[in-house]
Amino acid sequence: MIPSIKSQASCKAVEWEVYGLQFAFAMDVCFNTYSKVDGTEYTFSYWYRCESGEPFVMSYSSADCAGHPTVQQPLSEYLEAVGETGADITAYCDLPACEYVNVALVTCSEDQITTLSSVPYIDGYCNTGTG
Repeated sequence: MIPSIKSQASCKAVEWEVYGLQFAFAMDVCFNTYSKVDGTEYTFSYWYRCESGEPFVMSYSSADCAGHPTVQQPLSEYLEAVGETGADITAYCDLPACEYVNVALVTCSEDQITTLSSVPYIDGYCNTGTG
């Protein structure tokens, strides 16, 4: 049996719990994803921010959260739209910026990078459900 670990963000972050799993990510930090499928390259990026105390997700069809967002909506609505209903969401909007560790997740095929994701995990925070 895996022991239950409960964390609480101590910096400007958005935290949610769904299906008994807990996640928190720094606000105002860009997440990047690149993929190459059948020779076509795709780039996607997103970040979380607070608006009137509510966490929002902003997504872009470009790298580094550049340009105008293609999606700009409350995180609760976004999670519901992608099928993650029943999430308990907490926003820590008034705390100082998070220290984070940028983790690169890479998938290769035939010595070619097929996906590359940059995920800024909060330093010292225990996400349950990430691998």
